[in-house]
Amino acid sequence: MRKITTIALTLFLPLSVACTTESYGECPTPNDELLWFQKTQAGPLGTNNWCAVCNSTVSRAEASAWVEDNAGESFLDSDWSTDGVTPCLYVYPSGDEDLSTKATCKPAACEDDPNVNDAVYESHGVWDFIEPILY
Repeated sequence: MRKITTIALTLFLPLSVACTTESYGECPTPNDELLWFQKTQAGPLGTNNWCAVCNSTVSRAEASAWVEDNAGESFLDSDWSTDGVTPCLYVYPSGDEDLSTKATCKPAACEDDPNVNDAVYESHGVWDFIEPILY
């Protein structure tokens, strides 16, 4: 039995190891109420990248109203829930740019009209990084 456990750990433990990089900062004036967040999580089964923009002046109670005023049309046209919504939106490339680094996420998130769509929810993995900084 011990041999099987050792073999299983040897085979599957490397699959659970991931490398995570996180960056964030304040957008420059006139958008200095906004914070940008970039997170990359790389593992043996693939890489996930997130670029998000959050309004640091919006309380949890005001988050759904802020999302309704700022999220993308396709998100707002969906059956979205206000439960667990945050004052943060995912930022998407406007063209061919890759938003997987702080050098590319920051300018995309901080522009006057960023290409955003869906809201970041408290149940999303990127929220674990954002929440202690935002609140």
